Amino acid sequence: HSILVVGKAGIGVSALIKFVCEELENKNLRIIRVAPGSMKQILVSLAVQLGLYTEDERLPTSPRLQREVSENLKSQKTLIVIDEANRLAVPVRGWLEELHESGQLFLLGAKPALARDIFLKLPRMELKPLDYEHIRKIIQETAEELEIELTPADVANLQSRCAGNPMLARR
Repeated sequence: HSILVVGKAGIGVSALIKFVCEELENKNLRIIRVAPGSMKQILVSLAVQLGLYTEDERLPTSPRLQREVSENLKSQKTLIVIDEANRLAVPVRGWLEELHESGQLFLLGAKPALARDIFLKLPRMELKPLDYEHIRKIIQETAEELEIELTPADVANLQSRCAGNPMLARR
């Protein structure tokens, strides 16, 4: 099924999406990763990854390309992965919503998710801040890697300042 993964910056949305993609690719599921961009950029990326065109070819107009990509996606099981989907323009999100309604699978990541169009249609998984024990462990492991000695008071001080965010704990 499709899913929307949301969380604050640095909480691990991109890392989770990366790990899920690796796992699904190991199970031979076809995955197409698309970076947020304009409708034309997304269509070109999809068309090239689907094998409809090469990057060197002269591409058709956006409406024709959109039709061809839509038709191709209907004929094969493919997961479209877009991290930072909150950066997508309204027309792109509208088209993705149409694809979703026709059965297309999506794995979207957003920080934060907008409460409209495709973001309302997908089941949502919100990543929460990590508990204190995990944050302390990240801080201690990072300090060891950097060969920095921290006292328990130093670790407690750093842990209280990162609010459960693993990226901040590493910094």
